[in-house]
Formats: sequence, structure tokens, C-alpha cells
Amino acid sequence: MSNYRILTIDDDPDIRMILKAALSIKYTVETASNGMEGLKLLDTFAPDFIVADINMPVMNGFETAEAIRHHPKFFNVPIFFLSGEKGADLPRKSYEVGGNLFLRKPLDPMRLLKNIEYFLKQSGLQPGAHGVAPRPAAGAAPQAAISGSVRVLTVDGTGESFPRLTRLFSGKQDASGLIAGGPFETLWVTDPHKALGNLARWEPDLIIYNARNPGVDGLAFGQRLLLQKEAPGQEIVFIASHFIESEIQYSESHFNRGVINLTHNDGSMERILTEAVGSIRKRLNPKHLTVRQIEEEEAEQQRQIQAAEAREEFERKSLFDRYDNIQQFIDSEFHD
Repeated sequence: MSNYRILTIDDDPDIRMILKAALSIKYTVETASNGMEGLKLLDTFAPDFIVADINMPVMNGFETAEAIRHHPKFFNVPIFFLSGEKGADLPRKSYEVGGNLFLRKPLDPMRLLKNIEYFLKQSGLQPGAHGVAPRPAAGAAPQAAISGSVRVLTVDGTGESFPRLTRLFSGKQDASGLIAGGPFETLWVTDPHKALGNLARWEPDLIIYNARNPGVDGLAFGQRLLLQKEAPGQEIVFIASHFIESEIQYSESHFNRGVINLTHNDGSMERILTEAVGSIRKRLNPKHLTVRQIEEEEAEQQRQIQAAEAREEFERKSLFDRYDNIQQFIDSEFHD
């Protein structure tokens, strides 16, 4: 057996069983029944390769891939899509969202095994290339650098809430007009897929989510969080400039609170957030990464992406120059 680790994500238990039986012949295999479970396994299982179904409920394979492509450690892990759908544009779409391979169902396990084996050989990918430092064991003392701060993650595709929330969470504790219950540490994201891809790693206590985020509205985000079978107990608050009635009802029934309308300046934002922070303070969890470590990871990811883009641009230019020289030679030969 090789040292490669493969994560398979499929909502069909029979397919998961078949995949695990076939791939375990050569690889270490872990399975997940949906995209959210798969995202949670990134840091703990550290896969070298991912096999994902496309048509899954709540969070499909494409959305899962987009979230993975925003993870600081696994943004370039190979993803092999499987699908029983007949759409002619599925292979193209799979590559657009960052997929590396595409295979249609019904599944031939041996063909899948050979495709993965060939890809790993041709790509030169080494086992453990995406490995991460192991997390502390359950019950272990938190790192000394971890403070008693409430970690707040704001996910707002428009960024319209950032200035107001920055003022509320960065002021002195209990100051007039600010949120009580600090100290706070804050993370700001405009892409909901990036948030979904990093929830397990960032461990926010409070998530402030714009229900109008494109691609993943408030209801979709809430449903995806419910797929976490080992829910970390975050408090969720919906914000937006306008809401539909079902989102208001969803927030009241699932989060036991109202929503924050950004067009209102009636004190509801301060009241709702203060209540949410009060609930968090009763069960504040230790963190495995500091915000500074998260920011350093983000900066390193950007450096790697920029370096890869620079290499690709250099290779494209070199290839163009070679063909240009060949063309000039051909033209000169034919004109002489």
C-alpha cells in the first residue's frame, strides 16, 4: 500500500462503500457523506487527493471544490469529480471550479483506481504534500497564546457592514454604543465559499452572515452549518439590507433571534449582537490557531499563488518565444 491519502465525498452510502473497498487496495481512504463533512476532514485527515460526487444535497461537489480552493493548506489539492448526470458541459464546469479529472458514473472502481494511479504518477505529487501539523489531542490544554477573546467571523460579500461592525467590536469593552462581552478578535471575509472552506480551522464563536451573499444566501449557509454533525456551537446572526420572510422565520426558529437590517439604525444591531455574545461567553471554546497564525497562513497562501502564476506566465512566454522562433525559421525557409 502506498502512503497516499484519498478523501471520497459522496452522499450515496453504497458508492462510498465501493470507493473505499476499491481504493483501499493501494491507498489510505477516508469517506464523507457530504461537502461539509469533507471540509471538516481536510485538516484532520490531510488528503493528498479528493474524489467528489457532483450532485449532492445542500452543498454540491462544485461548491465543495470552490470552498477547498480557498483553504490555506489544501487550495491546490487534486480533485477528481464523479457524476451520473449527462450534461455535456459538466467536464468544462468541473475544470472551471478547479477540478483536475472527471469521470462519469456508473462507476468502474478499477478504472477509477487506474486513473488516480496514472494522475499521481504523471503529476509527481508526493504523499503528504498537503500535510498539516496535527491538532492537539482531545482534552489537551489549549495553546498558551490563546486568549479569552470571542472570535467573530463576518461574511459579507458587499463589505457594507464592515465599517460599522469594526467600530462595534474594536472599541473598549462596555463603552457607550459598543458591544459588551469582549475582548474580541475579528476575521473579515467577502467570499462565502472561503468561509465554508475554513470554518473548522478558524473556529469562530460568532458568525455574522449577510443573507444576500451571492451564490450562498442565508438559508443555504444555515442549512450547510446544520450538516456539521459535531456542531462546535457557534452563534449565527443574519444581516442584510433586506430580507425575505423565510429568512426571518429561519433565524427565529433555528437561531432563536431576529435578524439585523442594515438600513435600520434603531439599536437592534447592538442588542442582537450583545445577546449573542452573552450566550457565547457561557461556553467559550479554546482555539487551536491564533488570528495572527491564520493571517500568516493567508499571506503565505497568497505568496504561493502569486509564485505559481508567475511560473505559469514565464512558461507561457517561453513557449510563445520558442514557437515564434520556429515560425520565423519556417517563414524564412519558405521565402528563400
